[in-house]
Amino acid sequence: MDQNNRSLASHCPTCGQLRPGAVTASQQQPNASTSTFELQQLLDELDNDVKKLLGHQRRRIYSNVKVLFLNWKECNLNSKVRDETIELQRVFRDLYGFNAGEPQDIYQIPSKLAADELKLYIQQAILDFKKVDAKRDKLMIVYYNGHGGINPKTRGLMIAG
Repeated sequence: MDQNNRSLASHCPTCGQLRPGAVTASQQQPNASTSTFELQQLLDELDNDVKKLLGHQRRRIYSNVKVLFLNWKECNLNSKVRDETIELQRVFRDLYGFNAGEPQDIYQIPSKLAADELKLYIQQAILDFKKVDAKRDKLMIVYYNGHGGINPKTRGLMIAG
């Protein structure tokens, strides 16, 4: 894969590690004006896509949008992770008008029986969301702040705190 087709450098917001497949600054081509233009173009396209997907204030595609936030209860970067999650929660709630809850609504994934507890929490959240509004034009966003990946053998999602 050549350097022009790989993603720009991307670091994990939690631990700061370089993500797999990312291009470091030293691997990028030195033309800063092209990179700045491409970044602005990417941001403009992303903004347009979000507006198309979520609709403008005058016309919304979804009648109800619920956002769940998931953090690990025990994490060595707990305050940083929590602060980031609260800021994103504020953006979803205040800027987009979504049902994102308050900081106390952020689900803290326990270390013991994490898979079982998380599965029960998400299943209950989905059931509650279905009960609130019988309409089909609704959206639930689940935001997970932690490490994860795809298990190559099972193709299932693996998460870790």
